[in-house]
Amino acid sequence: MKCFYHLDAESVGICRQCGKSGCRICLHDENGAMLCERCFLIRQADKQATVQMEEQRLASTLKEARRKAISRISWSTAIATAVGIFCAKLALEAARGAVSVGVPWYVLVFGGPYLFWSMYWGGGRVRPHWVGTGGSHSRHRGIIIGTPNFLAMVILFRVVIYIASMLTQIAIAVVYGIFGGGIFQFARHCRLASGITPSRNPASRCREQRSHFCSIEQ
Repeated sequence: MKCFYHLDAESVGICRQCGKSGCRICLHDENGAMLCERCFLIRQADKQATVQMEEQRLASTLKEARRKAISRISWSTAIATAVGIFCAKLALEAARGAVSVGVPWYVLVFGGPYLFWSMYWGGGRVRPHWVGTGGSHSRHRGIIIGTPNFLAMVILFRVVIYIASMLTQIAIAVVYGIFGGGIFQFARHCRLASGITPSRNPASRCREQRSHFCSIEQ
């Protein structure tokens, strides 16, 4: 059998993509599959296009994460500044004897802004877990049958559970933010704002690389 592209050369195989015969010059080994020159170039172009699309997607994701990080840093700075001004004014009034705060002025001036600043960052970390709290009860809506008093008790019970869950998660956010979580989240967002991608665990990297290579092969 002669080569489809070089009629004077003997064929050494058949292209798996188009079925044309090819010589040693025309056929290329692509991960164990023999491809002719045309199909090989098409496969390479498809891979390059996939890589470019993935790079654009990652760049867009990083840009959006950077925008959100800058916004959050700005909001935390504004909150800490506003609370600091209020606490400084309160400390001055306490120094003149106009009000009594019960804590030293330096605790009020420095501790107040840090408290609200850390609560802001802690709440941002815990907030994704409390969004939709109480939504699990929605699937039972409409199947409760009973007296009005019974229905009122069920509704009150759900409200209490919802409020208790919210208060618990807010307490977790406050404790997490005050005891180092706020600083960690602030440093993480500073890295995002500077364009540095956050480090991921090895399992996440392996899953992303595997899915990326699979998409390229397909």
